[in-house]
Amino acid sequence: MEIVHANWPERIATPKRRSNGPRLTAEDHARLRDKNVNAVVTMRDGTSYYPPGGGMMSNGDASSDFAYQMQLRRRLEFIETTIAQHEAEIRARMGIGEAAPVELRARFRIEESFAIEIYDPARHIELRF
Repeated sequence: MEIVHANWPERIATPKRRSNGPRLTAEDHARLRDKNVNAVVTMRDGTSYYPPGGGMMSNGDASSDFAYQMQLRRRLEFIETTIAQHEAEIRARMGIGEAAPVELRARFRIEESFAIEIYDPARHIELRF
C-alpha cells in the first residue's frame, strides 16, 4: 500500500486521515485480521487509511458484502410493495380477473436502469415497470 500511496494516492478509494499514533507492523495487522478487527494502515508520512471496502465485521464478513445484501433486500421489498400497489393494473393489463388465482414471477434488472419485470408463465405475458 505504501507504493500505491507514494505514486498513485488518488487510486486508493478509502477514507484517510492524518495520524500521530504508532504504526502497526505487518504482524500486528495479521493478528488483528485473524480476530476480525479493523485497523487503519499508516504510511511513512503519517497518512492513515481506513480498511479498503469498509473492512470486515466482527463475524469475518466483508462490510461491503453486507451493505450490498441489504441493498438487495430493500430492492426486493420495493418490488413486493410495487406489485401489491399495482395489483389491479397488473391484472387488467394481463387479462386476469380480480378473483382468479395467479402465480407471477418478478425480477429486477440493474444493467442500465432499475426496472421491474413481471412475467406470467401460464399466459406468456411480460410487463415492465
